[in-house]
Amino acid sequence: MTDYSSVARGVWLVFGVLLLLATFRFAWLPSLADQLRHTVFCLRRELFLLMADGKLQRTDPVYSELRNSMNTLLRFAERMTPFRIVTVGFMLRERAWALSERRHALIVGVSDQELQDRLRSIDLRMGAAALHHAMLVSPLTCILLAVALVSLLVVRGVGGFVSFWRTLPRRVVSSEIAAELIRNNGLGIAA
Repeated sequence: MTDYSSVARGVWLVFGVLLLLATFRFAWLPSLADQLRHTVFCLRRELFLLMADGKLQRTDPVYSELRNSMNTLLRFAERMTPFRIVTVGFMLRERAWALSERRHALIVGVSDQELQDRLRSIDLRMGAAALHHAMLVSPLTCILLAVALVSLLVVRGVGGFVSFWRTLPRRVVSSEIAAELIRNNGLGIAA
């Protein structure tokens, strides 16, 4: 005789897994791509306003380079996954490194220190948004981040996690840029 309650649990389990996968594919991933696009559009607007204020010229190489990087992020937002980033980065590592170095050199070459800081901030926030997006679009990365969070909470306790989280921006970027990132909710989106 068949145990119908076991069959029903199996059907519900399969249905739940399929529903979870569909939610990830059709709700989670598009909303992450939209979040990345929103952040990049805000950064592109900020760059455009620098040009509109006369601090940058449309023909400046630093403006063109940052705008092209932003357009690339906008174009490939749905296709960005950690695996693709690592694969393409490995295959084109010299070119990717050269582009990054070129963008950095163009920013450092700006004579106005305030403008240089703002351009560096835009570049860092663009990279942070791309990294944030890439980490969240992969289910494996989400699971690894959850495991890391739980292990950090177990090892250090809640107080240790809070102090780690507060000092993280200083470990990643300079204190002035970190203060701006914290003031603007982490990714440069004004509160």
